[in-house]
Amino acid sequence: MSVWLVSPVLCGAFTPHQNETSRRVLTLGIRHESNTFSTLPTRASDFTVLRGEEVLKNQLWAEEGKKRGIEFIPTLHAYAWPGGVVEKPVFDIYKNEILDGIRQAGKLDGIYMDMYGALHVEGYDDAQMSLIREIREIVGNDVLISGSFDLHGNLSEGFLSYINLVTAIARHPTATEQKPGHGPLLCWLRPWINN
Repeated sequence: MSVWLVSPVLCGAFTPHQNETSRRVLTLGIRHESNTFSTLPTRASDFTVLRGEEVLKNQLWAEEGKKRGIEFIPTLHAYAWPGGVVEKPVFDIYKNEILDGIRQAGKLDGIYMDMYGALHVEGYDDAQMSLIREIREIVGNDVLISGSFDLHGNLSEGFLSYINLVTAIARHPTATEQKPGHGPLLCWLRPWINN
């Protein structure tokens, strides 16, 4: 399996066109910058959790993807401020909900992981790798898995062995600063857009 590491400069060089065939892309995310030195764990109450259409609201990537013929199937997206290691039961609940969503989604063209890349969970050597490995076991090798990560992300070789396309976001712009078709905003969508 190949892993594409893509810079925002390369992504901005492509010009997307309207896609006549709808592509089904499932989205998921557990975004957290874990501090393994903190003695305070990150609990369920620390996360903001979005599901279904709530995930897509006010997201320019979703609007731009839909314009280009992508049908998004959003599952759980959980976000927490940086903090201590995530409690194992919290991660397990989120992971199982995501995996169930993938099993129920039907045929997929791709999966988009909205992650930070520095997730550490009690009882796991590599929680991110555990998640993507179980995803890959469900969807097989023909479904492209893409993800966007912060530059502070720590992606293991194990994790990278299961993902196809990795993009790094140098900064997280507000919705008003995002420009369609530029930088990392649509970079992870490129494999599903007919040029």
